[in-house]
Amino acid sequence: MIQNLVLRIISLLVETLASVVSPAEQHIKAGPVDSSDSSNLPIIVLTPGCFTISQQPGENTSNQPRPEEFREKLAVSQEKPLGPYILAKTPLQGTIQCQVFFAEGTLTEKQIWLQEKQDFTINYTTKECNFIYDISKAESILFIYSFVGIFSLRNFEQELFIEIQAASTNELEKLTALIAGSILTHHDQLIEAYNQNPTYKTEYNAASLGILAQLRQIQFLAGNPADTSSIKMKLKFLVTGQLKATRAISENFGIIEKIEIIEPTVSR
Repeated sequence: MIQNLVLRIISLLVETLASVVSPAEQHIKAGPVDSSDSSNLPIIVLTPGCFTISQQPGENTSNQPRPEEFREKLAVSQEKPLGPYILAKTPLQGTIQCQVFFAEGTLTEKQIWLQEKQDFTINYTTKECNFIYDISKAESILFIYSFVGIFSLRNFEQELFIEIQAASTNELEKLTALIAGSILTHHDQLIEAYNQNPTYKTEYNAASLGILAQLRQIQFLAGNPADTSSIKMKLKFLVTGQLKATRAISENFGIIEKIEIIEPTVSR
C-alpha cells in the first residue's frame, strides 16, 4: 500500500542529497535492486516490507447500503466540451451539485454553480452528464453528489526498509543521519502528498469496487548494520494508515431522509 510513498520519498531524497550524492537519481532507487554491484557507491534502496491489516472494523463501516458524499473533478473536454462526461458513481437523484472553473489557478479565476435540468442533465442509468450551459472556455468541472454503497474500514501497518551501502563507515553514518532526518522533518508533507496529491494518491477502482488508502504516521524504528562484509545499514520504518473499501450500489435508491421521533411527554 505504500509504493507511492516510496516514490515520494525517493523524490525527496534526490532533492535533499543532491549536494552530497551526485547524480542523486542514479544512487537512490526503489527495490528490489541487486546490491552485490558495488561499482556505483553509495547505493540507497527503498523497499516496502510486511503488510498487516487490522481485523477490527473501523468507524463508519457498514454492511448495509447507506449514502455517502463523493467529490469528483474532471477536466473539460476540448473536443466535446458539452459532454457526455461519465461519472465514477451512480448519484442519488436530487443530490448532485456542479461547479465549473474558468481561468483556474489565475488571478481572474471564476467559479460558477450550475443547476441540474436547467444547465446540465444526468442520465442515472448510464451515469452520463451532458451540459446545456456553454462550458467550452472552462478548465474543469467539480461534481458533488451522494451515492449508495457498502463500506469497510480497516487500519493497516506496513514496514518500509531503506538499505544504505557506502564506501566507508563515515559516509554510511553521514547518509544514515541525513536520510532519517530528511524523512522525519518532512513527515507532514509526505503524509499530505500521499493523501491528497493526485500523483501519489493511492486509489484503485474496478467496476463498482473502490479502494482508497490514507496514511496517518511514519515512524522510524531502528537502524541495523547488515551482517555482511560490505559497509551497509538497514533502516526500518513503520507506516500506519487506513484502508477504505467501497462497493457502490447502482440500484434505484431515493433520497434517504433522517426522521426524528419525539417521545410524547405525559403530564401527571
